[in-house]
Amino acid sequence: MTKELGLAWNLEYVVNIFMRQRWIDDRLNFTEYKHDITLNYNMFDLLWVPDLYVKNEKKATFHEVTVPNRLLKLSPNGQIYYSQRLSLTLKCDMHLKYYPMDNQTCKIEFESYGYTTRDIVFKWNTEKDPVQVSEWLEMPEFILTNTSVGDCTTEYITGSFTCKYAIFKLNRQFAYYLIQTFIPSCLIVALSWVSFWIDFHAVPARITLGLLTVLTITTQSSSVSSRLPRVSYIKAIDVWMTCCLVFVFGALIEYSIVNVLARNYEQTAKKKNDAVEIDDHMSLNPERTTVSSISKTEDGVNDEVHNPDEVIRKDYIGTTKRRFYGK
Repeated sequence: MTKELGLAWNLEYVVNIFMRQRWIDDRLNFTEYKHDITLNYNMFDLLWVPDLYVKNEKKATFHEVTVPNRLLKLSPNGQIYYSQRLSLTLKCDMHLKYYPMDNQTCKIEFESYGYTTRDIVFKWNTEKDPVQVSEWLEMPEFILTNTSVGDCTTEYITGSFTCKYAIFKLNRQFAYYLIQTFIPSCLIVALSWVSFWIDFHAVPARITLGLLTVLTITTQSSSVSSRLPRVSYIKAIDVWMTCCLVFVFGALIEYSIVNVLARNYEQTAKKKNDAVEIDDHMSLNPERTTVSSISKTEDGVNDEVHNPDEVIRKDYIGTTKRRFYGK
């Protein structure tokens, strides 16, 4: 019977179980008494017991408060009923590719340590459900959906050793990660987009907002990764956090590009304005103004000249002649 079950992050899980075994020892049968006899736990060392051990166990603890949690019963036909309470830390081969939307399957394996199948064979009790789960079992992060049993008898160099296993199928609850990871990361990405509505001339405000969102997403990603074992494959949460980081980093890069383009545009516009001012200054020069000018020729005839270039040319010729004749 499984009383408690909890999954840890370092590829292991913890169970608190009542392990019950039955076997027959013909040397202990009796007929003068028709009822089962409950033996004191101190008699445990006087009996033969199967050399069962938990194959995928990392740590095990017997409970001895207030007395050793063991029960021995002897039936008239020599059948021994042995129950003990254990807390086990077991290895669980978790696959985190779809984390945190994943389902896990964890095993507990019981095997004979020294006796081969010629000496002892383990069997599940088929009269009742071999794995009974406490109705009060509740885990904060997982839901136990199913249990099953099977055979794992293994052939070693020293012989064939009997083995039985039980499987716990667990579904991860998504609500915690929705509140603690996905919604905050979405809000941080949305916050980075606020910079698009800030004037691009406000350099400190936009740079500060961009850097703040990048650092926040990076910190959140590191916090999520610190709770998980270091596996070589990419997890679903890694893809999500990387996409969020790309969005906020893209918002920061977008402002850098806009800032560079804006400065280039302003410099180009300034050069055009300077060129226009020079053209305006030249147009205000009287020697280049297109007006009707009167020029006096050498014969005393007044000719009306409307072409400014012609005016300038004739003025230049007249000035040259005056200098030549000393006038």
